[in-house]
Amino acid sequence: MCLLKLQYAGTFEVRSPKEKVYGFLTSPEKVARAFPGVERVDVSDENNFSVRATMGIGHLKGSMSFKLRFEEKKPYDHAKVVGRGMGLQSTADLSLSFDLEDLGGGFTRIKWSFEGNVGGLVGSLGGRLLDDVAKRLVDEVISNIKKAIEQEG
Repeated sequence: MCLLKLQYAGTFEVRSPKEKVYGFLTSPEKVARAFPGVERVDVSDENNFSVRATMGIGHLKGSMSFKLRFEEKKPYDHAKVVGRGMGLQSTADLSLSFDLEDLGGGFTRIKWSFEGNVGGLVGSLGGRLLDDVAKRLVDEVISNIKKAIEQEG
């Protein structure tokens, strides 16, 4: 099976206090709305949740289901989510974390990182195609998260 490793990281700032940003980013329902194609979010308990999303990558289109959990939570500073997705004759193991920094004046810096291993048909599409799709998705999700957090006030 073809296994493709993906890694992305970055920072962005939002006009909102750190506590509110943390509350938003640790709410699976709120964060899921920032991702295109999310059909359903089911929260099992404070640390475990599942997500079903429709996606298109190259000629592959369909749904993937993810089982995710908060592996680390340090209120108002850091959180890490890990999990596995299946669908489109593929698997995806992922880890997503963030750290928050209070910049003063009601602004917060979000430093995030993502690591994933994708196997099966999606992995066989190749790094270049997946990288292009992932970078567009990251830009869209960050823009949606910024808007949502700042609209919450």
